Amino acid sequence: MRTAETHTARSEFGHLMWLYERNYQLARNLLGSISEEATEAEIQSKNDDLALSITLLDRQRHTETWHLTYWFHDGDSEIADPDIELKLYHDTKQAECWRVGNHDHLELLRAFKTEATDALERKWQRNMMLHKWLQYLLQS
Repeated sequence: MRTAETHTARSEFGHLMWLYERNYQLARNLLGSISEEATEAEIQSKNDDLALSITLLDRQRHTETWHLTYWFHDGDSEIADPDIELKLYHDTKQAECWRVGNHDHLELLRAFKTEATDALERKWQRNMMLHKWLQYLLQS
């Protein structure tokens, strides 16, 4: 039986919905340690030199939008990488990688850079990248 995780070429809509559901579970595990009132947090893992920066961008009745990144210092400037906006849909228990910036610093995520022209394929790749990163963060 083929699972969504092993299917890395062209995605199907059902696989994308599975990925949204799985990402919701992983994101809730990651964000569960943050208090309900907090709008910003940093999580330091034992395997990374940098702390994961988490910022609440928006909270509505059934949704939350979070910014997750590492901040790399490059001279006088800071670079957010992988620079992800994650939208949680609590009513459907799904999470979607809403926006992603460049991601060049983390070897784990470089394979997900794409020039895909198909909207479903772009969503699949963004959300599979989120899936891999959330798994990594929870294992750290």
